Formats: sequence, structure tokens, C-alpha cells
Amino acid sequence: MQIIGASWVMLCDEAFGIIKNGGVAYENGEIIEVGQYDALVRKYRLADEANNRREAESSAESKKADSSDIDSSALESISATFHHDSVLLPALINAHIHFEFGGNTTSFDYGGFEAWLSSVMQKREGVLALVQEMLARGIQEQLHAGVGSVGAISSYGGDMEALAASPLKVVYFSEAIGSNPAMIDTMMSSFVERVERARKLAKNTRFAKPRFFPAVAIHSPYSVHSEFAKRVLEYARENLDAPGACGDSGSFGDAIVVSAHFLESSAERAWLESGKGWFHRFYTDILRVPNPAPMYDIDSFLRLFEGLKCALVHGTHLNHAESTRLIDAGHSLITCPRSNRLLGGKMLDFGALDSRILQRLGIGTDGASSNANTNLLDELRAGLFGMGGDLARWGGFGVAGDCGEAGGYKKAGDVTRDAYVANDCDANDSRAGDHKKSGLQNGLQNLAQILLLAATKNGAQALGLNNGELKKGKDADIAVFHIQGIADSSQPEVHFILLAKQVSALLINGTPAI
Repeated sequence: MQIIGASWVMLCDEAFGIIKNGGVAYENGEIIEVGQYDALVRKYRLADEANNRREAESSAESKKADSSDIDSSALESISATFHHDSVLLPALINAHIHFEFGGNTTSFDYGGFEAWLSSVMQKREGVLALVQEMLARGIQEQLHAGVGSVGAISSYGGDMEALAASPLKVVYFSEAIGSNPAMIDTMMSSFVERVERARKLAKNTRFAKPRFFPAVAIHSPYSVHSEFAKRVLEYARENLDAPGACGDSGSFGDAIVVSAHFLESSAERAWLESGKGWFHRFYTDILRVPNPAPMYDIDSFLRLFEGLKCALVHGTHLNHAESTRLIDAGHSLITCPRSNRLLGGKMLDFGALDSRILQRLGIGTDGASSNANTNLLDELRAGLFGMGGDLARWGGFGVAGDCGEAGGYKKAGDVTRDAYVANDCDANDSRAGDHKKSGLQNGLQNLAQILLLAATKNGAQALGLNNGELKKGKDADIAVFHIQGIADSSQPEVHFILLAKQVSALLINGTPAI
């Protein structure tokens, strides 16, 4: 049994509960209990003392143990550590990352999706040649940012062995890409070979509990032939398993997890809706396809994933009805704020979508091909500065007794604060009774919570993992960040995003990862 505590413990549950001077008890890689640090230490040390006493009394060979002997053995078997001026939360989840493009610095063009894709087509070979050199650095970047789990998208398989051997918990999406109907058999054979390699690596793990989970991805509706996509998903249904059961309502259960880029640009929407625009020229001029036509419309692409749980990535050009369909089907949406800004000029607009999307919203860094780095802490900061529009519109978002609509956003009852605010706050929260913040303050604080849930609970849901929350029965995937002065903060979630730079302690399945 081990107990770890900190000045602030963020549960990252649906209510975004926070415990001042909280702690987490865990054993055999699983969370046993969450609560006040001092109370947990007392409870489990007393229980251990009682157990030691029973063992001593039941042994006819041993002499009666005195209290000093009992206390000493209890201290040895219950390890407890408290991190002052620190935040403890679930290990972060980077739900969408391309490690293969980690070698990019200045090769690709930004300021428009079309210009970027053209530059990738022209210069990707030079960047991909650096993959082995950059992999170790990319993995360490995740770990030092407090990331314990990743949704890794792999187009070629060159990152497979390194990720399988890393401390990270990896949902490894072998990505299908290719639109030439004459090559479907060849593409399928190559794709299956990659997935089977991943499955073999998953079976030969060095870890006591699985950390490497093979999965599949359909690159996008503009780049994968419909028959190829159907064969890939049929293969996945027959051969792959879910990474892990989430264990609560809204979990993936036994459904396998897939991923796809979707509606990342206005050009993609125009192509799917009319067969015109930039992608028509792309197929004609670059791929040399005569009389090109889209292989799907939006409806038929989404129907591919019936019975599956899909992590749809980007969605900056989703409309309200499409977001409702996504949620009702049990899918998730992964946002990559900096990549979306660089390639499309804007970040995801919550206000244009079904408000329930916030319960299904994960976050990722995308790859270095469309970002300054793949540091999830920097991604959260970008989201805090750039997402959510006018935060003053959120008004009393999260204030007790006021859960109506505000500026297109549903207030906190369905996502974050209501569970403890509506009951005069949790007694362990030093902010109890503070209901007089301005609309802007509440909007900013709620946005911070939405982003942190995207990087924890919702990311786990998107990837089908049993982590992302500090809760009994969840995997003991835990991150601790030291931030000077954070113990006195009245907005720890905001200050965490602003100031967290590097993890102090990182546990994956209860084992130190760095």
C-alpha cells in the first residue's frame, strides 16, 4: 500500500472535485481510495497495525509484540509521501499525436490547410528519415510533461518498437491511407502486416500490466478509398480488442476504439458536399486522377463507424447537427488547438456545437508537422488563451442555482463544478462559499476545468482506457507538479495550466515512469 498526497488533488471526475491537502491510496497498480491525506495515512496505518497485531498474536512461536515493534512494521509496509506546494491529478492523456513527424522544424508551410498538405506531400520523406533519431526525445517530452497515456497515430510503423518499449501507456493506431482502387489488395496486405506486428509486440510486453494496445485509424474521408476503409474496419472488428473497460456509464465497454481525422478544413467539407474546390484540384493535379469524385459524403463516412467507438480528430468545421450525431453515437472529439490555428486559422468553437460535446472532448498535440512541439502542457495553455470565445458570455457558469444557457454554452451542471458548488462546495475545498466571482472569472475557471477534463477523464474515454480519474478501481496513473505558491491559490486549475512546466513525479500503473 502506498499513499501519495499534495496541496491540491484534482480528481478530474465529472464534477471536477478538488481536495485541499488530499491524497490517493493505491496498491498493485490500482487506486484504492481518495480523500484527505492525513486521514488516509491514519486509516491505513491503523489497519496495518491491527493486521500486524493479529499476525503476532496468532503465532504460537513468537513472543508478544510490543507497540514499538508494531509501529515500525507498519511504517515499513505503508509508504506515504506528501508533496508541498504541488498539484496532484491523473497522469495526462495526449489523445492524438504523430511521433513519426517529430523531426520537422521548418519543412512545412502554415497559414492554410491546403498549403500545408501540399508541402507535406513534397517534403515528408526528409522528415520521416529522422524518425528513429527523434523518437526517444518525443517520448521523453511526453513523460516530462506529465503524460502517462497517448493515442499514437502511425502511418508507417517506424515508431512501433520504441513506443511498445516505452513507459507510456499507448493506444497505437495503425493508420490506413490510400485512395487508389487498383491498389486496395496491396494496401490491405501491408496494413495487416503492420497491425499484426503491433499485436505481437503487445503480447511480448515487459510490463506486469498491459501498456501497449493495437488499434486502427482511417486517415480521413478525403484520403482513404471507401472499400479499403470497410475492409480495414472489418479486420479490426474481427481481430482487435478494446484497450480496457472504463467501468462506468458512458464507457466503451467491449467496443473497439478507432480514430479518424474529420472535417479539419473548409476544403474537406466542400469536397464531401459538392466534389468541388481545392481537393478536386489536388486529385487532378497532384495525384493525377482523371474526373475525381469524393468516396463519401459526411453521412456515409460517419456510418462506417456504426458499432464502433471513434475518436474523431479536429472537427473545426463540424456543425451543430453533426456534433449531436457524433455524441449520440458514443464517439469522442479530439481537439488540437495549436495545429488547428496554424493550418485553419481558428480553434474549435464550442458555441457552434451541441453543448454535450464538452463531455466527449479530448485534447492532443497532433504532430510536430503542425505544431511548435508536442508538449501537452503548452497545448493546454494555448487552449486557455485561445478557446471559448468571449469568456464573459459564460456569466455565472458554474455558480450554484444557475444552470441555464449562456451564449450558446450549457452551464456547469453537465460538465464540471455543479456537484460541489451546489452543495455549498466541498468542505475540503478552501474556496467553499466563494460564489461571487465575476462572469469572466467563472468563465476562465470553467474553461480551465474543461481543458483539464479533456486531458484526463475525457481522453481516457476516447481511448477506452481505465484511467483519467482519481477514483477507486481506476489505474494508478498519477502526476504531481510542483508550482511555487500553488498551495495558496484560489484558482488552482487556472494557475496549474498557466504555470506547470515539468512533472515532479509520474506513476503509470503505480510504478514510477521517470
